[in-house]
Amino acid sequence: MCRTIQQESYEYSDPVTQFLENLFVHYDFDGAQQQLKDCEEVIDNDFFLTACREEFVENARLFIFEVGFLLYMWVGLAMRAHKMLLFF
Repeated sequence: MCRTIQQESYEYSDPVTQFLENLFVHYDFDGAQQQLKDCEEVIDNDFFLTACREEFVENARLFIFEVGFLLYMWVGLAMRAHKMLLFF
């Protein structure tokens, strides 16, 4: 998914794809939260998507939390492992 987003971002871009790019490609959590606000506006103005607004926002916030948690957990484990190797 990340590779597809990167390859196609020059050809097509909207707030939803920018949200995904910020979150999954650049790990830019502040940018993802800003794009989420833009996504809400786009969804509110779209006749077909407006019914899914709450579900989209809830799942997007969950994605931000999960990716952030997993990233920081992995970085934390890697740092701890490196420190443990220094003792031996």
